[in-house]
Amino acid sequence: MEPAVFEKKRNRAAGGGGGRYDRRRQRAAPQAGASLDAYQRDKSLYKKEYYLQKVGLHPKDADGRRHLAHAFCSGLAWCLAYYHRGCASWDWYYPDFYGPLASDLKDLESLDLSLQLGAPFPPLAQLLSVLPPQSAKLVPPPYQELMLSPTSPVFDAYPADFALDLNGKRAEWEAIALLPFIDEKRLLAAVADIDDQLSEAEQARNVLGEDLHYRPSGYVTDGHKTVEADIAAPP
Repeated sequence: MEPAVFEKKRNRAAGGGGGRYDRRRQRAAPQAGASLDAYQRDKSLYKKEYYLQKVGLHPKDADGRRHLAHAFCSGLAWCLAYYHRGCASWDWYYPDFYGPLASDLKDLESLDLSLQLGAPFPPLAQLLSVLPPQSAKLVPPPYQELMLSPTSPVFDAYPADFALDLNGKRAEWEAIALLPFIDEKRLLAAVADIDDQLSEAEQARNVLGEDLHYRPSGYVTDGHKTVEADIAAPP
């Protein structure tokens, strides 16, 4: 059904509401597509356009499409593990804004979907990696400077203006926010340089604690380390 789906999106974009534009001050013209005659001559042109315009892949870059499919399936494996066993990787992330086309999700049994556990961010660094600059007041003053100061080594990760891609949708809330990806090494290095500026209370906020799992007596675990405790029934 891919060709039909993309034809519907192309028709919607031609009638308005399907282009890419910038939020707030900046605006850009909608992305140009091929002519109807071109689509009639090449039924797979939608796929070439998608990967070129959305992902930046050359139409002949089969390895690039395969890499994207691998990343997408790794994300499925991450989600499945998360809901059944807990976090399978603390530093894994999907490396693009767009997924592969369904027609490229093939030969999946050959993919290595193993994930490396890694380590979680300190709590305040985690906030830095997800909050917009408008929410800078939620972190300590030294961390606020990382988000707001033009001299910050990670200032580029907190743009005031960014592009939104409606990607065939009509409402702004449905758009894809094209924000820069956080560079883990740069962020943690910047945090390490200012951690000595935190107050005692702020340092206490920034410590990884221990997880306590409360289980009924006689509960059988599947090998995960837990803290067993009897829970008294309410009177």
